[in-house]
Amino acid sequence: FYYGMDTATSTGTYVEAILQNLSGLSSFDVLIVGALFVALVGFGLVAGRTRLIALLFALYPAALIFPWLPGGVADFLGIEGERNVAVMDLSLFVLLVAVFHLALYRHVEPSSSFGDSLSFFEGVLLGVTGVILFLAFYYHLLALTALYDFGLSLDVLFTQLVSFFWWLIVPLAALFLVARR
Repeated sequence: FYYGMDTATSTGTYVEAILQNLSGLSSFDVLIVGALFVALVGFGLVAGRTRLIALLFALYPAALIFPWLPGGVADFLGIEGERNVAVMDLSLFVLLVAVFHLALYRHVEPSSSFGDSLSFFEGVLLGVTGVILFLAFYYHLLALTALYDFGLSLDVLFTQLVSFFWWLIVPLAALFLVARR
């Protein structure tokens, strides 16, 4: 009995900490996160619900394979400088996501349970899911701080290794929730 109360209290405290950290975001951080959200929702509205879901699902296998790519690719291609290496890493990750997106989309029929029209709720949920996944991968998979370094508020939310697990599971649950409709 006490364990349940303690869990509820710690969950409430964690949600309060998230809200407090989000209130401390810089305006440029909000602009970047907002632009990513709008881009994802716009992609879903233009390309369809099926493509957006396949794109977000494609992030998971790309994230599994990306760390196994040889680290000497930058040296092999003659790329120097921290910023250029970060652009190359991001490009390789986007290429992996595109390959997995095409592979997943080939096996998902638009006339299946996914449908192709994107409702407002689904657009918001999938947009938030994509933003969470991008931030989780930004902090734990890709070394992109040379391109842009988010503020302390997002650092506190996403840098802990334990929270990385939850930042991957919660979007996955949201994807399955929307995909099952």
